[in-house]
Amino acid sequence: MSYAQLNEWSLSIRRLVAEIDSPQVLRTLIDELAGEVIFDTWFMAVFYRDGPPFILDYFGMGERQETYAEGPYLLDPYYNAYLAGVGHGCFSLRQLAPDDFAKTQYYRTYYRHIGVSDEIGYILPFDQRSAGHVSLCRTAALPRFFRPRAALASGRRAGRRVGDAPPLGRPAEAGADASVDRG
Repeated sequence: MSYAQLNEWSLSIRRLVAEIDSPQVLRTLIDELAGEVIFDTWFMAVFYRDGPPFILDYFGMGERQETYAEGPYLLDPYYNAYLAGVGHGCFSLRQLAPDDFAKTQYYRTYYRHIGVSDEIGYILPFDQRSAGHVSLCRTAALPRFFRPRAALASGRRAGRRVGDAPPLGRPAEAGADASVDRG
């Protein structure tokens, strides 16, 4: 998927999430995303600049996910990218988190307990005060989404997008999917 295609997909999701009226729409969105990307857990929330996020839906992250809005969100690289004004886009956790992520307070006290080993997430600003956030995650049972690649020229760590990565999708039947990290 090219950067332009990924950007258009991000805009489409932004429009969809901005018009959500029922929880069934969220499950439809997950079903659509599952047709494009393999993942085994997800998280959806609305971020607010002036308060805790509203959790819309999640699957496969255990009971700890229910505590996210009680404080862990303040250390979440996705929430902090939103606050920093990264704009809309799809980002890997590796693009937003510090290199020593496993040593951070967020990882030690929260992230490692939800069972996620890799994550890509959409940040979809609605207005100046709020944004949708959709994370597609993989547990250790699945390979990483893609190999880290050189960032697009942006100069800001949080501004790098996954558009320079190979397409995210179902593994090739022969098992030779170049979009996953095998080692």
